[in-house]
Amino acid sequence: MIIWLSSYPRSGNTFLRIVFNSIFGIKTYSIYNDKSDIGADKKLGHVVGHKMLSEFFDINQARRSKEIYFIKTHDLVEDMNISNEDKVIYILRDGRESSLSFAQYLRDFQSGDEQVLKRVILGNVLFGSWGQHVSQWHGIDNKIIIKFEDLIDDTMQVARRIEKYLDIEIVSEEIPSFEQLRKLNDKFFRSGKKDSWKKEMEEEYVNLFWMISGVQMINNGYTDNIPNYFLNPKMQEISKKIQQNLYFQKRQIKKNRKNLQQQNRNNKKLQRHIVALENKLYTSQSTIDLNDEGSKNNNEISNAEINNHKKKISIIMVDGGFRENIYSAKYFAHQDFPQDEYEIIWVEYYDKAHMKLQDISKVDIVTLNREGRYHSSYCFNEGIKRASGELIIIPDADQIANPQFLRQVWNEHKKNEELVMYIYRYDELKENILENLDFDELDRKCVLQNTVNHGACLSVRKKWLIYINGYEQHPVFSGGFHANGFDIYTRFKNIGLLIKWNRNLKLYHPWHPHTSAPAPQYVKQNKMTKWRQDNLQYLALDGVDTSKNDDSKIAKIFLNNHQN
Repeated sequence: MIIWLSSYPRSGNTFLRIVFNSIFGIKTYSIYNDKSDIGADKKLGHVVGHKMLSEFFDINQARRSKEIYFIKTHDLVEDMNISNEDKVIYILRDGRESSLSFAQYLRDFQSGDEQVLKRVILGNVLFGSWGQHVSQWHGIDNKIIIKFEDLIDDTMQVARRIEKYLDIEIVSEEIPSFEQLRKLNDKFFRSGKKDSWKKEMEEEYVNLFWMISGVQMINNGYTDNIPNYFLNPKMQEISKKIQQNLYFQKRQIKKNRKNLQQQNRNNKKLQRHIVALENKLYTSQSTIDLNDEGSKNNNEISNAEINNHKKKISIIMVDGGFRENIYSAKYFAHQDFPQDEYEIIWVEYYDKAHMKLQDISKVDIVTLNREGRYHSSYCFNEGIKRASGELIIIPDADQIANPQFLRQVWNEHKKNEELVMYIYRYDELKENILENLDFDELDRKCVLQNTVNHGACLSVRKKWLIYINGYEQHPVFSGGFHANGFDIYTRFKNIGLLIKWNRNLKLYHPWHPHTSAPAPQYVKQNKMTKWRQDNLQYLALDGVDTSKNDDSKIAKIFLNNHQN
């Protein structure tokens, strides 16, 4: 069974989850897993009672289960997989407060966006406008509506309503105060006030809000400070038409966007097909003599294939729903390298990419829609297949690059076609977190902690990645922490490429809670890499091109001995 804890963002959903945890002793989930805030903050997660959904979670199976799943969502009803069997607790807050708080929350992540409040009011954000959200959820039959103001003023009375609605039992009447919550995280628990809009929302935004969502305000009892002009019934009818027109326009935009995305996917499929044919032709002509250390048939590996590429550089970044930030995408999108000569491909293993990526037009977002345990190699290989650049750069996706980075990397690779170049990652220390990500400050305070971090940033020509059959998709290399950077480094060595660690280039890595996480998988992965070294093996056992997978006798022996 599923019980949705729904609300427009910044309407008290998290506080309701604290009520469930403290008063009912019930843990709750989030449809987004909230890995970047609640899930990443152990103290906050403990108070909220946050549980992570399994990577195998299926809504329909949960619906049929005897277990009750309390799941937070901010989605519009039209974007939900919702059933008549589900129950809903909808948290309603004064739309002026919700919109203002949501805009501030977005501004914390999108620094410098002066128009964010206007976009929130108009509904030009992920979850639509406050009025649109309220209207859609009010249309659900099996629900109760809880006002945020009541939840704050008389928490126990609200708890008794929930107790009756869900037929559950109150186990405690103790709950953290808002001040205690603010001490835990003052950005997440911003104010909890009911009238901060009077001081913080300019009059033009107040008027705009009423024209967009005023009818829902009146229908839900928020009748204080109604502008005089909006008391006129004709003006309210105009407001309804404006809201309706905006809604249909956005639906049409969404429909057009889907059509364009499909066309783009079709075009990319055709482009990948052409590149695949070129690569097959190239690899069928290329040979390598592993008995002669470091030698290659360079006459067979010509510039003909390179000239067919449409870009000079393809940047590939990968995610499995765990990124706490998207610094790399943001900073790589603003390089002094010609914008039409490089591309950024972000590959998400599951079905939902990081929501902030949508604000970076330079990024081509790809979702693999896979299930089960995360395996980064599938993401890397999909990026390689889609890449149209001569040179591929694969950075860890939460690093910061200075604006000259691409130009400097490109100039290095122009000197030698056989170059494999790694760039050092300089880490921000937890005890020395910077308030502003300024390059001078980063340069002074970030330190080099790992001089052999093969996953920090790789740069190499695409043809060499194709030659070694891309990243290793063998199950040994699955999981969020992996040594496939070292594995692919070993295979580059095995074919005699020139490997360089560039001491003149830097990438900066802001600290986050999972900066130094243990990686027990490395033990098995390093065994596999050692096997490659001993056997001068350079092809992936399960790689980007299935027709090139290594099915030799020695590979099969290794597989039989390392399935677990």
